[in-house]
Order: sequence, then structure tokens, then C-alpha cells
Amino acid sequence: MSSSEVYDLLIPLLEDCIGHFGKEESTTAKSFVHSFKSIHTNATHIRPVAVEFISQVVHKYDASPEVKANGYRSLLALLESLLHIIVAEVQIIYREKNKVFFRANRHSEKLRALAQNLHQMRALLGYAQILIGITEHGTLFAGEEESEDILHDCEIMAKSCFYSYVQGFQYYAGIQPVIQALSMFTASYNDITQHNSMWETTKSLFNSGKYVVSPSVRGKNIERIYSQAGTSFFKAMFALPEMGVGVLLPNLVGDTVRVNRIFNLPPLPFELETVNGDLVDIKRTSLVGSEKPVKARLISAALREGHNDAGSPSLPDTGLDKSRVFMKSAPKPKSKTLLFFLHGGGFISFTTKSYEVVLREWSNTLDCPIFSVDYSLAPDAPFPEAFEECFYAYAWALKNANFLGTTAEQVVFAGDSAGGNLVLSVAMRAAAYGIKRPDAVLAMYPASVVRNSASPARLLSVMDPILPLCMLSACMQAYTGFRTEEIAYNTENQRLQPTDGVLTGNNLENRSDIDSASSQNSVISTFLQDIGEGLRRLGPGTTQTESEQKSWWDEEVYKHESDSPNENASNVTGFFDGVKKKVSAIFTTQSTPQASSDYWDGEFDLASLDSEDEAISSDTNSTREGSSTNTTRVRNIGSGTSDEASPHFKVKLANNFVPLKSQFFGRRMKVHHTALVKNPYISPGLAPDEMLATLPHVDLVGCEFDPLFDDSVTVAKRLHEIGHGHKFHVVRGQPHGFLSLQMCKETREASKMCLGLLKDQILGSDR
Repeated sequence: MSSSEVYDLLIPLLEDCIGHFGKEESTTAKSFVHSFKSIHTNATHIRPVAVEFISQVVHKYDASPEVKANGYRSLLALLESLLHIIVAEVQIIYREKNKVFFRANRHSEKLRALAQNLHQMRALLGYAQILIGITEHGTLFAGEEESEDILHDCEIMAKSCFYSYVQGFQYYAGIQPVIQALSMFTASYNDITQHNSMWETTKSLFNSGKYVVSPSVRGKNIERIYSQAGTSFFKAMFALPEMGVGVLLPNLVGDTVRVNRIFNLPPLPFELETVNGDLVDIKRTSLVGSEKPVKARLISAALREGHNDAGSPSLPDTGLDKSRVFMKSAPKPKSKTLLFFLHGGGFISFTTKSYEVVLREWSNTLDCPIFSVDYSLAPDAPFPEAFEECFYAYAWALKNANFLGTTAEQVVFAGDSAGGNLVLSVAMRAAAYGIKRPDAVLAMYPASVVRNSASPARLLSVMDPILPLCMLSACMQAYTGFRTEEIAYNTENQRLQPTDGVLTGNNLENRSDIDSASSQNSVISTFLQDIGEGLRRLGPGTTQTESEQKSWWDEEVYKHESDSPNENASNVTGFFDGVKKKVSAIFTTQSTPQASSDYWDGEFDLASLDSEDEAISSDTNSTREGSSTNTTRVRNIGSGTSDEASPHFKVKLANNFVPLKSQFFGRRMKVHHTALVKNPYISPGLAPDEMLATLPHVDLVGCEFDPLFDDSVTVAKRLHEIGHGHKFHVVRGQPHGFLSLQMCKETREASKMCLGLLKDQILGSDR
């Protein structure tokens, strides 16, 4: 059924229902009529915008002529899915309205939620219409200044309707129960963390059933959490699966592997041979503690030569591990291939343990060792900490491939989300240093434009249950976080040692990590850790000392307990204004690129990065050629209320339309107006053509309804424009992060598709 046919079917059906229920005087009938009229009005106004305007220009934003995909197409596809759901619900109501067992109240609640969904979708399409008017050259991202008002309005929009009856409607049917279960867990976890007593915690556990019975209650609570929570809440919640019994699950349900070891790479400088035969110095660069070793995990399905060599800085993983069986067999020869994997988690969460089940399967299927980095997490360690650690770990792996059971003749990079960002950045850094580049890169739904810029796909974060707007913003702010150090330079523009103002994990006074919930609940964490310790004692005994027995993920749990409490957001702006000039001056320095130069040494011309990406029309109230006459935008920066308890919408939409406003007002959206977030190593999607050209073959995997979909489209589009060898694979009906959500058939199939891409890369086929 085409879009026009959906409207042609829906409008007459709504009019018939209005005529029927309009004759009744009951409260339920009036609720039906109100919802029907709301849907009718919004559908009538949406149709010309969607069908006659946006759909006529979407082809200009496609990744390539062969891959017709971009955020505008995603918005239209999502709208069509919603309209089909509304048509189905209205048909049910119309067909069963006179039956004895017609559940009028239930259908009335669901119809009201659907009407609110369509109302808010109308606003999102209005913002998309504005984005088309203020961007040029087929770019998907607006400039930061032009994005600020749109993101502000998206932040204060009501979102509970998206988290109630039709939560996850944009995904495959098999994924929706998983999404709903995760939302119920989030709401229940938030309730539990509000209490310190066992009695109150127990009551919260029993009361969590209300989120199953009442979708509307769940939706409101999820909206409240997402409006007020900060990085501490999300870090603590995502850490739960790795606490207590959670650390044992990969050993119990994952594939059997012979090698599962934790590496602590010593932070020592070394020389590495370049592809030209020269030597380049590799240093462990850090702004939060250069003496800290880099942590990594090695997983190999087979025991290979070199794995047991003396001098390896590794310890076996602990726990009930099936890999300890058959340890007396002879080691296999070294593999010629190494898979270098970087995990996702928004730069703030997850570890290699979170992905261990996936990596076990990959190692068995690909028959090669997998080296994965446990990079430091933001906001304690903002950029460039994770980037520097990953690059150092890769260089170390090339230098010490023997310990990993490989000759590293062939190296393949893989990463998802934040890890997708890092594999692209590290690959470009390797080329800049002249060391061996990876032979191929698999970047799954990467965050390649790390800044709060509006795009059609970013608008989807208003309703996304996996990557909501507040989490997306919090992760970006954490990774690009406010640093207190001052970097000194000599007359030759060479970087000297940082001054005394270095930010450490215990010095977080100037960090804008605002959170309304406690970072950890002592009752739950203690309970889970006690169970985990008890079960670990059942495993094979070791001769490690007590300090060695504390595993690296235990340190992650303890680290969360020292997260700083809520900070005063007003202090952040003043602080950042003081540092902005220094950081901007450092990162806008222009010089000739050199293979061994650092990214902060003026390796590229940052001033030219946004020549197309942020091309804004001179008249913000004008419309593009062929656009609707309703694409009017009035900038009201500075005219909003100063009352933080009741902020105003700042963007004027056509026909004076106003979205539904949330009753929960979270933090004011911070938009970074600095060259830092345009750095190619922090936003590889904004890298100059010369840097992108140094990438090897790239397989990009993007999710159609992912708020980061335009990040993938931007990279694919730019690679296509420079004639670079790559393939862009668009996954339909899957959520962001499907690689770590393998709880249903659809997500497992998507993960197997990614595994198939790795097979092709390793075998060198299909290229």
C-alpha cells in the first residue's frame, strides 16, 4: 500500500468513526472522538509535507545512486509504519464497536497514544522540512548553531507516547518484546536505586509489575528517567550484567574457546617498523595518567604457538570456564590473521566482557585470534584517552603479535557504535604514522559525527528506546568532555608535558555529569557481587594472590562507586568558556601533514571541514527551490524564557503548530561550538578527503531507524564521492546496538550478516 493509498483509506475511515461515536455522550466516546479528530487533523497536514515535499527531494541525500538510504527516507518509512498501525487500530474499533465484549477503555487509551504519536511525528517532519531548507549540497547535518534550537525543542517534547503502547513499532515484531522488556527493566532499576533500605527495595521490585500491566505508566516513567538521568545512571545500569553472576554467563552460554586472557599492556615507549622500513616511536600518550596500563582481552578458539610464551603480559580469565577442558593438546601454528575489535557503549559503558559471547562465536567461525581493547571510559577519561589507548594497543599488537598467536600478516578491524568510530579513527592514525594499515574495516552503526548537530536521523532519538536523545547527548558530551589541562608548546610548536591542571579520575569538579539517580544501589551491587564471588570459588583453584584475584571488571564496578555526585550545570558553561579559546587555538593550528605528527599538532586544516557540512542559507526564513511554502523557520535564540522549570519551544513551525510539551524538563542541551568536536579523529565522518582515502576497504553497516544512521550515510556518501572502495549495508527493522541484543531471531540474523562480512574480508572475496 503506497503512502497516498494509506491516507485515502484512513481519512474516510476516521470520518465514519467520528460520525458514529459523536452521537454518544459517554466519556469514552468523547475520548474516541477527540483522538479521531486529532489524527484526522494531523494526517491532513502531514500528507503534503511528507508526500509532496520531503519524498520529492530525498534522493539528493542518498548514500549513493546504488544505495538509496538516508535519514529522510527513514523518517518517511517510520511515518508509514505508524500510519499502518493507526489504520489497523481504527479498523478494529470500527469493526468491533457494537460488540458486547468491545474493550472500549483499552482501545481508547491506545488510540490516544497513537494520536499523540502522530502529533509528535508532525513536529519531527516539520523540523526535517526546516533542515532541508537550511542545509545545502545534499548534506544531512545542519551546523551546530542552526541545530541548537531544534535540539532544544526536541528535548522538551513529550515522549511518553512513544514508550507506551507502540514502543519499538519501527522494528521487526520479534524485537519489540525485547525492547519492551529492556524498558521495564530500566524503569524498575530506577525505582530500586531510589531506596537504600532492603524493605523499600523489595517493595519496588514487587511494584515493578505495574510497568507490564500499564504501558502508559511505563511510558511516563521512562520519559522522566530519560529527561533527568545522566551518564552515571546509564553507566551503572549497563554495568549490571557484568556484576556477580553476570561475569559467568559467557562461560556458560558462549562457545568454547581455548584462550581467554586479560592483557595489561605496559605503558612503555617502543619503536615500530613502518611499511617503508623506517622506525617510528610509539608512546603511551595520556592526559589522565600515562602510567596506567592499557587493558585488553585475547580470545582464541584454538591454542596456538606463542600463546604460552614467557613474557606475555597476560593472565587467564577467571570463573567457570569451559575453555579449560582439553588443555594438554598441542598448540596449532600461528594464524596469519588477527581480528582487532573495539566494543561499543557510547564511550561511557560496556567492556570486552559485554561482547565476549559474540567474540567467542566469531573466533570459532573465523578460526583466528581476536584482540579487543578495554579502553578507558568517559567522562572519567574523555577524548583522546580511548583513542590513544586503542592506537597504542594496535601498535603493541603489531610489535608483539607472537604473544597473540598470529603473524599479523592480515589484520581486520571491527567495531560497533563507539567502537565503529574508534576503528575508523585508529585506521587513519595508522596510515598517518606509516605503520601497517588494517587490510579491511567493518564499522557497524558507527558514531562518526560526534557532536550535537541536527539531522533527520538524529530526530529519531526523540522516540528511540535504545538511544534516546538525552543518552545520545550525554555520551557525546562525555567523550568530548570539558578538560581542565593546559597543553604547553615550545617555539617549534612541539607539544610538551601537560601542566599541573591535568584532570584525573578523582578530580571531577568541572565535569557536567548531572544525574538525578544514584550511580549504584549498594543493596543490589553487594548482593550480586556476593553471589558472583561464591560461584567463582566453585571454579578451578588458582595460585594467584589476593590482589591478582581482583579481576579488571571488578575494578570497573568499584570505579562507578566513586562517580562524582550531581554537579551544578551553571558552573560548566563558565568553565568551558575559559578553556574554549585555548583548546580552539590548539586544534585550529594549520601546518603540513606529517606521518608521525599528532592530531593536536595542526595535522589538518580544521577551518575547511565544514565548508559543505555547515553551509547555511543566507536567509533563514527562505525556502529552497521547489519547497513547500510552509517551510518557514523563525530563530528565537535569546527570546526563550529564563525560567528553567518551563522552557518554551523556540522553533516556529508551519501553521503555528506546537508539539506536545513534556512535563519533565531535563538538562538544557549543550552544543559544543568548538573545533574540538570537528577533529577528524573524534569525528571521522568530518575527516578531510585525504585522510578518508587512506582507509582500506570499508564495510559500513547502518540501521535504518538508528539515530546514528546519518553518521553511516555521511561516511558512505563521502567514500563514494572520492571513489574509495567500500560497501554500505543497510539493515532494516533493527535497533541500534543489535550486536549486543541477540535475544531474538532477527537480531541474531543481523549479527550473522556481520560475521559473513568478516568472512569475506578475511578470505579476500567479494571485493
